[in-house]
Amino acid sequence: MKTKCIRNLLLALAIYLKCISSSTLFAQTVTFTTNTYSTGANPVSIVAADIFGSGRPAVITANLSDNSVTVLGNFGNGTFASNATYTVSSSPRCAVATDVNGDGKVDLISVGALATTVLTNYNFGLLGSNDTLNVGGNCAIDFALNGNGKPDLLIGGNTTVTVLTNNGFGHLGSNATLKVSGPVYSMSASDVNLDGTLDLIVANYNDGSLAIFTNNGSGSLVSNATYNVGTGFLRAAVAADINGDGYPDLIAASAFSFSSSTLSIWTNNGSGVFGSNTTVVVARSCYAIAAADFNGDGLTDLIAMDSADRPGIISVVTNSSAGFGNYFTIVAGEEPQAMAMADFNGDQKPDLVLGNSGNSVTVMLNSTLFASPPLSILSTGNQSVLYWKSPAPNSVLQATTNLVNPHWFTVSNGIPIQGVTLNNSSPALFFRLISQ
Repeated sequence: MKTKCIRNLLLALAIYLKCISSSTLFAQTVTFTTNTYSTGANPVSIVAADIFGSGRPAVITANLSDNSVTVLGNFGNGTFASNATYTVSSSPRCAVATDVNGDGKVDLISVGALATTVLTNYNFGLLGSNDTLNVGGNCAIDFALNGNGKPDLLIGGNTTVTVLTNNGFGHLGSNATLKVSGPVYSMSASDVNLDGTLDLIVANYNDGSLAIFTNNGSGSLVSNATYNVGTGFLRAAVAADINGDGYPDLIAASAFSFSSSTLSIWTNNGSGVFGSNTTVVVARSCYAIAAADFNGDGLTDLIAMDSADRPGIISVVTNSSAGFGNYFTIVAGEEPQAMAMADFNGDQKPDLVLGNSGNSVTVMLNSTLFASPPLSILSTGNQSVLYWKSPAPNSVLQATTNLVNPHWFTVSNGIPIQGVTLNNSSPALFFRLISQ
């Protein structure tokens, strides 16, 4: 087998007998295109969810200043139009999208300072108020607590996290209260100890600590550990596999400095015990974090939202085999207060949406050129298996017999792990894998 490489964002392979080589060129930056859409007044929370059942995520905002929830429908190409506005309990601070009543349709929950409103999805995104709960807070997440397949709700307050369990018919009732130092503006759910149940990570704002509550599997969260990030003003925390070992790590964001903020990364030892690994400097006043592979190299990158500047900025920190480098900034939004992530246009890339001060959101479509994944060859007897692991499932394998005047033809469409078996024969075939 004999192989050759072409270095213009493709990899070409010629199969003869027995030797292989490969080369991959990855994107080194992250770019976005932006559009801004009107919402209610002061959208302080955003969630992306398919409430219309169309297969496309809509954008939903909780609007603090006019006690409303705005729904923006997605046309499928990442452009949006206002669909509806709903009145909710006073001072909504958080929006959660989940199928509360188990009918297969995504419902909405608006958490206010003192009360929580449940909006039931009757069909195709038509929402109606179903229940009002006399409990409120600063933030909330849906959570699989007792394994009954019905989403529960956790509400973060000033010194507590309230656990509202689902009775199986869509009614949420108070089950327990967890004590924290607080105030709580961010929570995250992840199976940190890999026992098959979701655990809870709480960011405590004042003392800058992360509190871990592990799930005992029978409907209770148990205080497990507290990690002192040490910066104070801890506004956001997320769980993501940063170092590629298959274990969820923790990323915590300090909220304010006159010049900069920090992202503290705590790596998981595989059993849910975390150790401080590194600190990344980003722009000041970080209110939210997004963790995903934004440039298509297979590694988890970080984006931090700065809420103090007009126009707004986000800090992008790309990951590599050598770790995180220096951040760079992208101007977007207007003093954004919230951020959510989803694939809005179906191109298999993570996009963002920012909730701006005032009455608008800025949708940021990821326009980064993703490199094609590397190709590998395994020879067995008179056959060769050509395979790849793709970061994007829209990769296409092509072949040609001539590199001087190539006529490329499609061999196979890519899926996350894809391969083809070929007979070793002459003339040689040259292959390339491209992303579309």
